[in-house]
Amino acid sequence: MNEYFPELAKRNLVDWPTLAIGLNNGWINKDAVSEHAFKLLSAGQQDSDIAVLAGSDALSDDEVVALLATLCKKEGIDLQEKQLHALKKWRLAMLSDLQHSSFANEDKIERLQELYAEFGYPDDMAACSIYAQNDVDPVDALHKVVAALEQCFVSDTCK
Repeated sequence: MNEYFPELAKRNLVDWPTLAIGLNNGWINKDAVSEHAFKLLSAGQQDSDIAVLAGSDALSDDEVVALLATLCKKEGIDLQEKQLHALKKWRLAMLSDLQHSSFANEDKIERLQELYAEFGYPDDMAACSIYAQNDVDPVDALHKVVAALEQCFVSDTCK
């Protein structure tokens, strides 16, 4: 369940909204949230809500999401406003994981179609569709989408 979390972490894309969106969508579980909170505490952050998250085993997913929302508010972050940005992070992590997987191309294309649907058919992934009316190989389109998403996060132009 937490298979995409390392991809986010290595790209330094983990924050409270991203964790909340991931938990709400079932892409991570409380363990990933707990791990992130523990790292922050180990790095010297002192916040009682972060401490509760670090030991969130006894909490329900809804309680963890509520704590993540509280932490967003404390930092002046509007969770609703950051939802699309967080979804782009998750999409990058999943597409990058797929790009680097050892799946055969047919399996990559099948999974790519699932991700295209799961994320609500984003415009930038249209060429990834097997139904696209162009001569672009969906796997080539996957590489272009990953590169574009990476660039928008590196250049801090993702909204």
